[in-house]
Amino acid sequence: MALLAQSEWGRSLDQYVGSYSREEMEKWPSELDKQQLHRTQEAIERIRQVDLGSATAINHVDLSDLEIVIRSSRSAAIYPYFATSDLVRGCIHLMSNLPLSLEERQSPFSYEYGYLCFRILIIAIGACLVDRSRGGGHFQEAMGKINTNPETEPLLYLSRRVMSVVLDLVDHSGGFQDSYNCILGWSRCSECNDEEELVARTDASTLLAMLWAD
Repeated sequence: MALLAQSEWGRSLDQYVGSYSREEMEKWPSELDKQQLHRTQEAIERIRQVDLGSATAINHVDLSDLEIVIRSSRSAAIYPYFATSDLVRGCIHLMSNLPLSLEERQSPFSYEYGYLCFRILIIAIGACLVDRSRGGGHFQEAMGKINTNPETEPLLYLSRRVMSVVLDLVDHSGGFQDSYNCILGWSRCSECNDEEELVARTDASTLLAMLWAD
């Protein structure tokens, strides 16, 4: 992926952090018209298509794409498009391609671009976990209450669903018995179907290394 000009990485941490407070988020639209929904879908698709291993890949994901996606996260209509492992992978790869800090270490949160990638990544992981729970394909059912209750904050509701899934996974691990990573697709027990990896182990390692360095 060709490096964007430095200004296109967005504002620095001290400048951007206030723009994504809860108070500011409440100003974002809770409903999207057809044009807004289409633009958000296109931006998500560009992130999904990121392939840093291909010299011929089209990787034009700029800051405005990330802003469109994160600002649309107050609308329940966009959440089904978050539930894809390609979006998780794309966000990690974009974060890993940011310039190093002055201390020559990875510091994705130093840039608004990296912060927005991480915010989208967290939503995508949560959506994938909910979608894979109870045998898969559960996302539409689990999130359906949002559409019937406009007062429900989609991100808050998703967080609660993810918490429920994680608690189920703790029970599924069997206490002191063998523990599996079925929902991540890293391993499989006799009770679960095969799953595609939610995130590759190499990408998970890359993400953890970036967070540790930052």
